[in-house]
Order: sequence, then structure tokens, then C-alpha cells
Amino acid sequence: MKKYTNNIDKYNLHIQYALDNYYDHKFDIKSIDKIIILGGNYTKILASIISQYFLDKISIPIIIISDCKLPRYVNNNSLIILLDYNSQKIIKYSYDNIINRKLKKVIIISHKNTFSNINNEFVLYFIPDSHLENDIFTGCFITYLYQIIFELLKVYCKHEIESIKKYLSNIDNYYIESKEIYDSMYNLIDSKYVVITDDIFLHVGNFFCCKINNFSYERRAFNTNILESISEYKNIIYHTMNTNYIILNSRFNIYYNEIFGNIKKNIKQTNNKIINIIIKNNTLYDIYHTLYKLDWVSEHIINNK
Repeated sequence: MKKYTNNIDKYNLHIQYALDNYYDHKFDIKSIDKIIILGGNYTKILASIISQYFLDKISIPIIIISDCKLPRYVNNNSLIILLDYNSQKIIKYSYDNIINRKLKKVIIISHKNTFSNINNEFVLYFIPDSHLENDIFTGCFITYLYQIIFELLKVYCKHEIESIKKYLSNIDNYYIESKEIYDSMYNLIDSKYVVITDDIFLHVGNFFCCKINNFSYERRAFNTNILESISEYKNIIYHTMNTNYIILNSRFNIYYNEIFGNIKKNIKQTNNKIINIIIKNNTLYDIYHTLYKLDWVSEHIINNK
């Protein structure tokens, strides 16, 4: 089995790298009617975290496309963000399509060695060089994406970037919190991992599930909005042994508390583990903080199996 190599140590370094190497792209939101994010399946999840965060902050849609095919509705009023995550053939295919369609508003986040003759009208942000096949650039990708969209909004930028810096200033505490979560879990070879989350942090939960699932562990992510609309949350399959239920609830109100309360009650009846991760707000600090803890836990689950 492959093991991730020191990726969690690099997570915070990559966040700082993206802060240090960002420069203004100078695109004006007045000339943009949609944002198109192109990438693979992994980057689709990261882009979904960003899209959910900006849902009530930006007046234009953020559309995420994971197969790198450009729809016909993409035009020169579209801002295209191309994410290169170890899929050079796919990325170059998308790049060729962009060139052939003569699209102008393009931002590329990539390794330095992917593009040798890039169109000089495009904006290019680099991720750190790596010689590891399985190196992950979670912190780098999301930090670049946040800054790109913050620049379009302008008014949010300074305050939110300070929120990222606040996260980085407290990193010594996150290791202790993450280890406490990991130590409280079943860590047997046949353990199962189920994430139950509200709609705001659904994609953060999916990020954890994606990493675990890539290594053939059973996983399931639930969105309480979906469960509520079909009245099926009572029919969740509650496993009878060795299951870790990770609860991500960022919406503290009567409705959500009732749903999560019922779910926790049912879990307790099966004598399984409840890992309750409290998320106080839907801020960048909370997103980065929660991603770090889930990333740390997933890395140790993978590497210790």
C-alpha cells in the first residue's frame, strides 16, 4: 500500500507558500458572468469547498467541471481556473481546448514543469516542486482559489486573508486536537468510517471520505438537507460494531440539533464511536482548521493500517 509522505506537515507550509506567491490577477468581476473551475476528481472536491463558502458572497455562479471538457456556454465572459493535480495529459487537453477556442480570461494553478510555452495573456500560479508521486497540495490549491475570488470581491479580501493567517498562527494546538480525535477512534483493521455532516461542511467531509475511500475503506457522507427532504435519516444503516461516526455540524439551530440529536441517539444504541467535531462558524479559520484535523486523522488511519 502506498503511504502519504509527510503531507500533513506540508499542508501548512503549502498554505504559506500560496500566500507568499500570490499576485493580483487584475480580472474585473464586472466583465465576468461565471467562474469555471476545471480539474480532476480530487480538485473537484476542493473546488466544491470553495464554491460552498462563496455561495452567499458572490453574485455570479461558480461551476465545477471534473472531466476537463469545456462546455459550449464557456465564452470570453467566463473566468476559467485550471487546476493541475498530477494529471498532466488531462490538463494539457483542457489547455489546448482553451487555446483553440481563443478564450482570454484564464488562470492556471500548476507545477512549473507542466507548461513550457504558456500564453502570456494567462495568469499562472505555481505550486511547489515535488518529486513525490503521491504528494498532495491541498493547502496550496484552496489558498490560491480563495485569494483569486477574494480579489474579485475586493471588499472581503483583507479580513479573510487575516483569518487564514490566524489559522497559521495557532498550528501548534491542532496537532493535539487531531491526535485526540484519532486516539478516540476504533483503529482496528476492519473499522468503518462514516461522516455525517450538514450542507455547509458536506464537501469538507467528502474530502476525508475521498482519501479514506481511495484506500478501500468503507465510507459514507450524508447531507442533512438531502436526508430531510426524503425523510430517510432514520434509515441510515447503523453498523453493529467497529464503526467511527464523524459528526460535522456547523449549523446550531433547533432544526439541525434535532436531526443530529436523533442520529447520535441511534448511534449510541449500537455502542459505536461518535467523534463530534464542533465547528463554531463558517469562516476560513474553521474550514482550514477542520480540514487539517480530518487530514491528520486520515493520514494516520491510512499509514497505520
